[in-house]
Amino acid sequence: MDHKVNNWFTVGGTFNYTNGFNTGSLPGSAFNTSGAGRLAIALAPNVGPYKNDGTYNINTASNTIGQGNNLTALSFTNPVVLLDLNKFTSESDRVAGNTYGQIKLPFGVVFKTLY
Repeated sequence: MDHKVNNWFTVGGTFNYTNGFNTGSLPGSAFNTSGAGRLAIALAPNVGPYKNDGTYNINTASNTIGQGNNLTALSFTNPVVLLDLNKFTSESDRVAGNTYGQIKLPFGVVFKTLY
């Protein structure tokens, strides 16, 4: 939003609103194996979220996804269990804005202050 008061003085500002949620895998954060974004690319493609009997495929000793036919246990969370049973939510609303005043001075010089 800008308003030209006259030919040498202008005022204006911006307003931004953002709504986001935390998936658990944020840039610059510690390595996290439970984030929805990370699980989509890190899980072994040969291990399903359910066993043949329809129960969750989880390793109860480590609370991770089941091993399936893999030789070693996987250290990743079962995403279906997370979506069905996880009650943690982390949603954020952010409002950011600024306002400014600008004065055109002689010789093409512009003075602008921003808050």
